[in-house]
Amino acid sequence: MAEDQNDNARGPARLSDRSTDSPAGRDYLRALTLRTPDPLAWDWEATLERSYLRILPLGANIIDVGGHSGRHTRIFLEQVHARQLWVFEPLPREYAYLTHLFGQSPQVTLINAAVSERPGRARFVVNTHAPEESGLRRRHYNDERHAVLKEIDVDVTTLDALLSTEASQHRVDFIKIDVEGAELDVLGGARALAARDRPVFSVEFGSPSYSVYGRQPADLFVLASAWGYALTDLLGHPFRNLADWLASVDTYYWDYLMVPSERLPQITIALSVDAWPVGQ
Repeated sequence: MAEDQNDNARGPARLSDRSTDSPAGRDYLRALTLRTPDPLAWDWEATLERSYLRILPLGANIIDVGGHSGRHTRIFLEQVHARQLWVFEPLPREYAYLTHLFGQSPQVTLINAAVSERPGRARFVVNTHAPEESGLRRRHYNDERHAVLKEIDVDVTTLDALLSTEASQHRVDFIKIDVEGAELDVLGGARALAARDRPVFSVEFGSPSYSVYGRQPADLFVLASAWGYALTDLLGHPFRNLADWLASVDTYYWDYLMVPSERLPQITIALSVDAWPVGQ
């Protein structure tokens, strides 16, 4: 990230001593927006990568829901040195590419299926112009004018289904969810896994995608609270109550961490060394 030490020192760490009392997500977002009004100035995928590298132990067990081109799968293998890594990808071409890249890795289990709240078969809407925007429903695409759509049939499974396989022998540390609006459905099929292992989740949650599933802005916060989880931004600033969350969601970024409440102080400290997201 292109910033000097003086610029970093002027960052939101001055809002409070982050080692003991991290600024609320709403307060940090205000500082971030004032500093850089354009959210596209930041590389959110690189910021997510930096965040999980700070909080995951070497040899972590990881689930990657929406492996796509393997951008994070590769980091999980090469830098986290994941002990076990389960990667879900329903698109045939992307699944074949993941198999080419990682099919010989003994740590990796590739699963050619979508993930939702219950298993079965479903129609899957593929945006061939932007495959990363494909999903179980047609979403509002970033480039509606050039979207080229087709539908395919895919298998659908749940994360809790892993508990009935050899995966049940491993404690899951981290789950990345990027499924173009179906994130709450994925979480709905992971209740037993979340209760057993208390993993950290990363969740993409933005209205152009979650709205087509009939979800409301409050829904992710309500689910997290019911599970004893806290929502934070990618730098660990927590949204302390529903009002704080509703004032922030869909205003600047779409990527969040869902952190077990009992681990929030530890994770906040681990992420506190970074004043800003990673720049483009």
